[in-house]
Amino acid sequence: MQSISLRKCYVFLVVFIFLSVIISPVFAQNLNKYDFNNRLLYLDNNIITNDEIKTKKLHLEFSIPQVKLAGEYSKIIIKEIDSNSLIPGEPSLPKYNTLITLPFGSEIVNVKCTFSSFETIYLSKKVEPVNYPILNGINNIFTNHKTNFNIYNNIDWYPSEMYVYHTGCGLSNNNHVTFLSIQLYPVRYSPKTDIIEYTKKIDIEIFYKEPISPLFINDDYDLLILSPSKYLSYLTPLINHKNSYGVLTKFVSLEEIEGTGRDKQEQIKYFIKDAIEQWGIKYVLLVGSIDELPIRQTWIGGFDVLTDLYYADIYFPNMSFSSWDTNGNGRYGEYWQVDDDVVDLYPDVYIGRLACKNKYEIRNVVNKIIKYETSTYGKKWFNNIILCAGDTHPGWGVYEGEVTVNEIIKVMPEFTPIKLFTSDGTFSARSLNKALNNGAGFLAYSGHGFENGIGTHPPNDKKWNSYIKPNLLGLLNIDKFPIIYFDACLTSRLDYTLGDLIKLPFIHFPLSCFAWCFIKKQLGGAIATIGATRVAFSRVTEEGPIDGSGYLSLLFFKNYNQSTKVAQMVVSSQNDYLNNVSYDPMTVEEFILLGDPSLVVGGYNE
Repeated sequence: MQSISLRKCYVFLVVFIFLSVIISPVFAQNLNKYDFNNRLLYLDNNIITNDEIKTKKLHLEFSIPQVKLAGEYSKIIIKEIDSNSLIPGEPSLPKYNTLITLPFGSEIVNVKCTFSSFETIYLSKKVEPVNYPILNGINNIFTNHKTNFNIYNNIDWYPSEMYVYHTGCGLSNNNHVTFLSIQLYPVRYSPKTDIIEYTKKIDIEIFYKEPISPLFINDDYDLLILSPSKYLSYLTPLINHKNSYGVLTKFVSLEEIEGTGRDKQEQIKYFIKDAIEQWGIKYVLLVGSIDELPIRQTWIGGFDVLTDLYYADIYFPNMSFSSWDTNGNGRYGEYWQVDDDVVDLYPDVYIGRLACKNKYEIRNVVNKIIKYETSTYGKKWFNNIILCAGDTHPGWGVYEGEVTVNEIIKVMPEFTPIKLFTSDGTFSARSLNKALNNGAGFLAYSGHGFENGIGTHPPNDKKWNSYIKPNLLGLLNIDKFPIIYFDACLTSRLDYTLGDLIKLPFIHFPLSCFAWCFIKKQLGGAIATIGATRVAFSRVTEEGPIDGSGYLSLLFFKNYNQSTKVAQMVVSSQNDYLNNVSYDPMTVEEFILLGDPSLVVGGYNE
């Protein structure tokens, strides 16, 4: 169902899985700030100064691990911990993640963890290995449990390091901060002897230096709109609308941006950096197709990824410019290369794109944004959430899509769920249009995706249930615009062309991707979409998604109550993902926001 070849999908999958296997735990980044953290984390707020070095102390307590037999394996559970290690083929052990936010530009001098005495448990079966991810486009070529025998035949303790930490900088509660992400393993395992050791108490000391002076002192504007100058008159109503609601907006044409930077993308990024520091910009709206306002192409495992995250990730933790090309070879965001680029990945500004190809699309989308923000608040239809899914990978156990969106329901309790599932025969193009025409604040889809539509399967059946571009003709949800999250491949592939459609790669006539078609549609459609520019990966268990695209989508909805703007939901989900999952640049890079980043979710309360 996708325009890329099946062979390429297999190669891509093999590369991704190999990347996951070889990743060092040093890159694991973690966050667990929602439920159990409040019960376990005690923060000593007394700041001690000694030659400008400050300290913070944390105390953690854990229950005795429970050992449950799961088929031929042992499953290790600690009731206060809801995440596990994620390196495929290696033992799945409880992993505790915590995140500390410090003033932007803080220097981490040292992190010291002290463990209480260890106690031993003898196992009757080996600890279960971590499942391999599945490509959302083809069946998996690996068994669910494929063990790394280099680990399982070793007597040494796993993991070798019981804690690691990682620093970054980005946005938290609309503030620029330094992140300190700490990953701890209160249980370690000797695979050869089938023994685990555990500790019940961990004390953490953090030593750091704060910056001498704050970097950001100006607050002249909130929103920066970047666009070719020819679109200014069509964007003026949006600029006036934003200003009237206190979102101070600055328009700058692409023609004005020049100077520092090796190409147009880097010039734009340097300009955004200056706009943050000189004007206090918080949101950046890119207006134009990628032919007019270029996107950044990055390289992961030898394959290209398109991402606007490049424009949002401005700084390294030491406040220096994050070029995404630290090896200086002109290939950006390289990962799993001979000389990888160092990339922070945390957004430092909220970013979104209106991928308009002409003035008519701009005029229509601007009118939709103004209508949404001024008339949505208080409408009953907004309290609906449509959940559309099926059995993404027939024959692979759980119905991955349905499991994922069922978890989304749990984190959106104030919304009325409208389930469109293949398992009960309720998902079809007609039923989806009917639900959208009745109105919904959100649509969460989990399944397969491609440039021209979405599709998934009935339980254990490879037959397709699809919704494609022609079905948009039946979508007439006038003034009832949802925010849509596509947990799927390729729906936001902005470099989609006629040559891709007819299998003649030398024809470069641009076509609109599926996600943008929802936004540009007249007399209905969506107000914003989040989708992937490339092939997506996922790992879903009976308990829900644990990483990849499904987990990122769950985090997006989990952040609804902590956010007022759509881009805040996106950035918070990216931060949470980076702090919970082993280093995975592809997932956070390829899922982009098409829409106004400063869009007030649910509209203004007038």
